[in-house]
Amino acid sequence: MGGVAGSRWNEGDRMAQKTRAGLAGLLDRMFGRGAAPVEPADATAGSGAAEAGQGGGACAADPHDIHLDTLQYLDLTEAPEVLAALYEKTATYWRNVASDPEEMYFSVITDPQFAGLLDHDMRAFFLSTGAHDIDRVQSILDRWLMTEGKPVMLDFGVGVGRLACNAAPLAERLHAVDFSRAHLDEAKVNAEMLGLTNMEFIAVDGLDDMEALPKVDAVYSLLVLQHNTPPVMARLLRGLLAALNPGGVAVIHIPLASINYQFDAATYLDSPEFGAQMEMHVLPRNNLNEIADQAGCDVVASYSHGGTVGLYSEWVTFRKLAG
Repeated sequence: MGGVAGSRWNEGDRMAQKTRAGLAGLLDRMFGRGAAPVEPADATAGSGAAEAGQGGGACAADPHDIHLDTLQYLDLTEAPEVLAALYEKTATYWRNVASDPEEMYFSVITDPQFAGLLDHDMRAFFLSTGAHDIDRVQSILDRWLMTEGKPVMLDFGVGVGRLACNAAPLAERLHAVDFSRAHLDEAKVNAEMLGLTNMEFIAVDGLDDMEALPKVDAVYSLLVLQHNTPPVMARLLRGLLAALNPGGVAVIHIPLASINYQFDAATYLDSPEFGAQMEMHVLPRNNLNEIADQAGCDVVASYSHGGTVGLYSEWVTFRKLAG
């Protein structure tokens, strides 16, 4: 089912844009200043050297400078108990260090201006930075998604609601999903502050919870999967694609290549250094295509995102086959 410029969802665009404009006006009235949207830096800027799955630096990677063929495919077969241990090692960081009230916003965008406790003015500015990305998601859905009215959407890795608070006016209902209950609680506060009433908040306490995600028309997840090890990243992607209704569309940011990247589950689990801070991992394109095929999805588009030093990533658009 091809998405075209005249899709049924577009009939609601004008109303959605008015709602978005009203949201911006509400922010201005509440906090006394205009919060001009900005495109945030990559959420991993300044996190350290790119080594053994940990990425960092603020310079976008040039795909021509990265040997994209250094890692064509990863064997992601792991015993259930190993997969669960990998998940918990990553989730522990987000549920503890990143959930500290003074780290919560900084954990989403690692920009010094968002470190510490944010006042209302800075919180409004922070939330406004999600508008640019959601405008881009909307343009992709305009091209590939056809629904009756507004779509039911799912934001995976919602954090404090930076994207969801901008996407909710475009959706019939928006399911906000995250590992961290502290982040979900903060996202609820932000949604209530903005008068958004069509959001449902869902905590993922383990990988089995991915099988219980609600069925939706559209999924987006930006700068989220990259922080998980490849076997976990693959399992999360399978769960997100399984949640799509027939004809549904997912827009997922995925790092595809990193210089000399390798991953070994036993080494990762045995080392106390891994999982103690924000990390960057990759999912090779051949793994991604295999997962899409198994989920009954086509990869219909892919857009270069650049990335950090030594890392190349894309926004990948999947569409579930109809029927």
